[in-house]
Amino acid sequence: MIRLVVSFAMTILLVLSLGAHVEHAVADDLADCEGGKGDKQIQGCSRIIESGLLFGQPISKKNLSAAYTNRGGAYGKQGALDKAIADYNMAISRNPDYAPAYYNRGIAYGDKSEVDRAIADFDKAIALKPEYAGAYNNRGIAYQFKGDFDRAITDYNAAIKHKPDYATAYNNRGDAYEKKGDKENALADYRKALALDPSHKAAAYNLNNLDTAP
Repeated sequence: MIRLVVSFAMTILLVLSLGAHVEHAVADDLADCEGGKGDKQIQGCSRIIESGLLFGQPISKKNLSAAYTNRGGAYGKQGALDKAIADYNMAISRNPDYAPAYYNRGIAYGDKSEVDRAIADFDKAIALKPEYAGAYNNRGIAYQFKGDFDRAITDYNAAIKHKPDYATAYNNRGDAYEKKGDKENALADYRKALALDPSHKAAAYNLNNLDTAP
């Protein structure tokens, strides 16, 4: 998909909690599934999924969907997008109203350059969770990839409305403005992104390039 300037925001995904009411479940597996990295996270989630139990009780549909979604996220970060999508499909089959699974699957489809399928999943995530700032941001990226900068900006506006400190959405909106030839608004958004997150590499790169452009 689009790299450096804007990219599907896998990095903004917070690992989804399996719920405070199961905090005394098999501690190591739960901790690995919630906060592990790479294979460690995959293995922790897999043990929970395969056992079908948390703290000796049958796992709820929501928690099972979270476990599949977390494992899918770990696969996605490893570049195993088909495995990730398979897990998101399982999460959705267990709980069709689980917005994070659609959101994550949309990211995976975006990374596979299946942009229309990505948009459909972000649409569903937003329908289920209208304040889902990350879904608006990523849908904006998908529209931007299709060259529809006005719709992209509308989605970035919504992302910022629901999350006013969302530096990446400001950066992405700046890029959309830049591609429309609106240098003034682009510069303002890059500067805002850096004010919110001074370590934002894409915003720093974009600001420097545009600010020094003839």
